[in-house]
Order: sequence, then structure tokens, then C-alpha cells
Amino acid sequence: MADDRNPAQFHVRNWSQFQHYKDRSPAWIKLHFELLSSEDWVSLDDASRLLAIVCMLLASRNGGYVPNRPAYVKRVAYLDADPDFGPLISCGFLEIPLSDASDPQASASEEQASARLEERRGEEIREEERSAAAPADMAFVGRVIRLNVADFDRWRKAYPNISDMTAELTKADDYYAEHPPKDGKWFFPVSKWLDRANKGASKPDGPTDEETYPPEIYGSLR
Repeated sequence: MADDRNPAQFHVRNWSQFQHYKDRSPAWIKLHFELLSSEDWVSLDDASRLLAIVCMLLASRNGGYVPNRPAYVKRVAYLDADPDFGPLISCGFLEIPLSDASDPQASASEEQASARLEERRGEEIREEERSAAAPADMAFVGRVIRLNVADFDRWRKAYPNISDMTAELTKADDYYAEHPPKDGKWFFPVSKWLDRANKGASKPDGPTDEETYPPEIYGSLR
């Protein structure tokens, strides 16, 4: 059970003031230049400065909160040693939430947040393992799309207006990972995706999202 001496999680001070997202899990965070001249930053050692950035990245996945789990933070951030949150707490960068530690509902919420972080990191690790285990003749290995060199080169020649085939395949892979084809067959839908992207890229002003990824084929991307 969490208490003031050993809380289940910390909150990044002024998180809502400096980070504004309409959805959880953004692809990036805002890092204000004024951080370099802030008292928090200049008073910290290098390890704590790195930990501050790590905390902001983790907080972006959890509504401004960071799990008080040094071993987990070490693993997810590839740190050399268990992090010490003490300096960040002392300077006020991290705050101990004022929630009632005896509230079962609050504790359950904290556990669920940590579980989400664990699950996301697990997905990242599995993706890294898939890429490392990919055969030498594979040109693209995603969560859904696995393309050998011959098919990759064939698509690149068939859709010459796509300047970065790997980036376009990554977009398609991200979409179909969240919206799997009903029959599990991805090759033809991805080929249609690339065909639309290729035609759209040939327009001088560039295509709109609706032109490149029409909802009738791909579903809503919003």
C-alpha cells in the first residue's frame, strides 16, 4: 500500500500547464527551452537530468504520473543503474500525489497505469525481438506486414511516386496493427494502400488524407 514515504507513483509538477494532449500516449512531448535556465535543471547532476527527461516521457503515457518502480524505470529507459528519484523530489520536479493512499480505487488506478506501461514496453520488446529474428531476405518486418526483398523491390518499382517506401509501409503497418483485416490477409489491402498513395503523390499540391487513405477502403483514420 502506498504512503507518503513510499508512494506508488509521482506526479511531474505543472504537467498540465506545459503538456497539452487531447489523447494519451502522444508520439512526442514538448521540451521547453527555458528548462536549461530553470533552477530545477541547473541544480541537478547529469544522472538526474537524464532521469527528468525519462520521467517526462513516461508521464506522457500516464497522464503526468511516473511509477515509483526504480527497477522498471531502469529497464524501460535502458539506464545503467536503478534511478534515484530523491533529487527530483527535493527540487520539486516530482511531487507526491495528495490522493488518499488507503483508497482502494486510487490504488487500483495506479496499478492499472503501471500495467499499461508494462504492456506497452512488452510490445516494444517483442517488436525488437521480431526485427532481430527476421530472416536476411526480409526487407520490411512490422507487426502485420512482413515483406521479402523481392516483393519490396517490386512494389517500389510499381509505385515510383512514393519517395520513402519504408515510411509508407510503416504507416500502413501501424494502421493494420490497430485495424486487422477481417480475413487476416494484408497483402492486397496494403497494395491498394500504396496504389492510392502513389497516385496522390503524383499531384503537385500533394494528396489529402481522404484521397490517400479513403475511408471506404481503409476505414476512418481519425
